[in-house]
Formats: sequence, C-alpha cells, structure tokens
Amino acid sequence: MVDGTLDYQLYGIQTCAASQVAHLNGVAWPCGAVATGWLTQLTLGYRIECLEEGRAPDQYATILARCFLPTGEDIARLALEEGLAWAVYEDGEPVVREYGPLEQEAKGQKRGLWSSNFMLGNQLYRP
Repeated sequence: MVDGTLDYQLYGIQTCAASQVAHLNGVAWPCGAVATGWLTQLTLGYRIECLEEGRAPDQYATILARCFLPTGEDIARLALEEGLAWAVYEDGEPVVREYGPLEQEAKGQKRGLWSSNFMLGNQLYRP
C-alpha cells in the first residue's frame, strides 16, 4: 500500500513478492499477483485506517502498520484466514499473538498458499 512517498506494509504478516509464483499439482500460479489483486479488491474505494507499529528496518520510508477496513476488520487477519499470507515470528512467537493460530488454521485447511509449493523465506514449503 502506498501513500504519497511512504509505503505501508502490513505489520505481522508476509506474503508472496509481487512476481513470485507458487506451484499446485505442477502448475505455476502467480501468488504475488493473486495476493495483490485480493488486497486491491478488498480495499479499493474505501478509506483504510492504519495504526503505525514501527518502521521496516531494511527499507527506507516503509511504515509497518496494522490496517483496518471501515467495518473494523483487520486486513492482515483476513489475509491469513484466506491463506494469502503467513505470520511473522520473532524468537519463535508471532509478533501479533492472534496471527499464529490463524496461520495454522489456514495451513491445516490447505487454504490459498498452503495448498501449494512455494518459497517461504529461503525454504521451499510443501503441503
């Protein structure tokens, strides 16, 4: 998400890079484009409220934020529920406590990314 010269990154989650692909039954699908499209469709035309949680340590002008739809729904939470993102962990714990169980539920149900092979950091995730 972009606001003028600042970039906003959803705090507590990661998702596929814009050009990243995943593989389901040997067929590549653009997980980054799917996640981007999902976010665009979810937020287009709405005023999104964001609470700054900090700055990305390795990216200039990137704000880490928890962002909410006008209904109050947490956008990162929705992405985790859809299986379009994974929780960020520090010292073995999710940085946002409630995100860990949401990731595990989506993974257990093989929703979204969790049905496919994809690069999760430097490791290949296989369902």
